[in-house]
Amino acid sequence: MLTPGIVVLLTLDTLFAVFMSVAFVIALDVVRRWDFSKSDEVQFRLQKRLYLVSTVTKYVLGMKMALFLYFVYTLDHLASLINGAMCAVGVVDASSYGIYLIVLKLLNLYLFGFWIVLNGVDYKNPYLPYAKLKSFFFLLIYVFFLAEVVLEYLYFFDIDPQSLVSCCSSVFSTSSQSLLSSYLTLPNGFQYGSFYLVVVLSLVAYILKWNRVYSVLSALTLLTALLSLIGYFGTYIYELPTHHCPFCMLQSDYDYVGYFLYIALFLGTFYGIVAGFFEKGEKYIKLSIFFILLYTFVISYFPFSYYILNGRWLY
Repeated sequence: MLTPGIVVLLTLDTLFAVFMSVAFVIALDVVRRWDFSKSDEVQFRLQKRLYLVSTVTKYVLGMKMALFLYFVYTLDHLASLINGAMCAVGVVDASSYGIYLIVLKLLNLYLFGFWIVLNGVDYKNPYLPYAKLKSFFFLLIYVFFLAEVVLEYLYFFDIDPQSLVSCCSSVFSTSSQSLLSSYLTLPNGFQYGSFYLVVVLSLVAYILKWNRVYSVLSALTLLTALLSLIGYFGTYIYELPTHHCPFCMLQSDYDYVGYFLYIALFLGTFYGIVAGFFEKGEKYIKLSIFFILLYTFVISYFPFSYYILNGRWLY
């Protein structure tokens, strides 16, 4: 299973782990000895090393976030090598580590992004007020980063291409024994209604400038958007009421629309969540509301266009 895509992912992760390990040592030193009020040689050396490691870390974490798309793309193309797999769902199911790796990668997207934003805000102030905080936060991120790299190795080397896996039709079905199947049996009005309700509440919070409320609602937007995409909106993309897979829309058969939707949703919810952690978070909220509304308009297009073309709803 060492395809070129997997080799690229593992090689880059190994190189990134080396850079991050060096940064970890420096960040640990900053947490222990940083004191901007001093002007001795130790503090000056720490400040130079912090600038170097912050620059390297910013680009490493940025590339890791971009590589998530390549990771999903690689999984999708591995489906043809595994028995029973129709898309990335079957590839994830090919190893017991798969679901944990996906969840950890999604969590790291937000953690890495938050560090990049915090680092940018810190260097806009000549007094570096967040130097110690971002170094401490980096120590936490490093643990999650290493866990992801280790899980990625375990996952790819655990895949058996000869084993039979479950396809997305059986995983995302109302007959499967899971919490998601229980959600899929709920009325469609509840599924898309909960998403639209949270978006409307987010608009109200945006207008009233309730930044912290908007931040909480952004997290709820992520949850309701993903659930409604699987349960309702995705079926209109496929034009099939029984197809609830969140990965098939990443394929060429559907014009790769899934990439656009997931990027817009991530940017919208990420900037919204980040806004709650800074006093002047208005610019992040403006970015957030733009991407959330963009996602909402695009995802709403599919059921309405289906109705216009066919004169009836899918359900």
